[in-house]
Amino acid sequence: MAFFLDVVLLLAAMGATLIGVVALRGRLPLAELAVWSALAAGLVLLGNHLILCSVRGQSVGMALVGIQIVRADGRPLSWGRSLLRHTLGYGLAALPLGLGLLWILVDGQGRGWHDRLSGTRVVTEADEDEAQGVLTGSSADRR
Repeated sequence: MAFFLDVVLLLAAMGATLIGVVALRGRLPLAELAVWSALAAGLVLLGNHLILCSVRGQSVGMALVGIQIVRADGRPLSWGRSLLRHTLGYGLAALPLGLGLLWILVDGQGRGWHDRLSGTRVVTEADEDEAQGVLTGSSADRR
């Protein structure tokens, strides 16, 4: 579901950019519209996947459904791992007809090839909050 929401955000940004460019500049060649669309897509992907996932551990779609990305050992995601996961990881996972993404369904830990390659896993925010409580020794865990 998070992936679907991220795709909706991406398509909305591309559509809004195209509408804005056409409203400001009038009719344009298809090639120029494609460039504007690609620019919008690149900015959304950069912000939503690389920056937000590195800083918060989640994209907009992930935040809406309550999941986040952490390292396999539970520590927060680094910039390097985020870059690896969202570029090379997704690229390799998608190549063989999405087999690396579908691998999540058969993997015992629910990790796709992109997670294996980058040493990450996806957790629910409740799981992450519980893990942080254990690490910090919060009073909620002592009840």
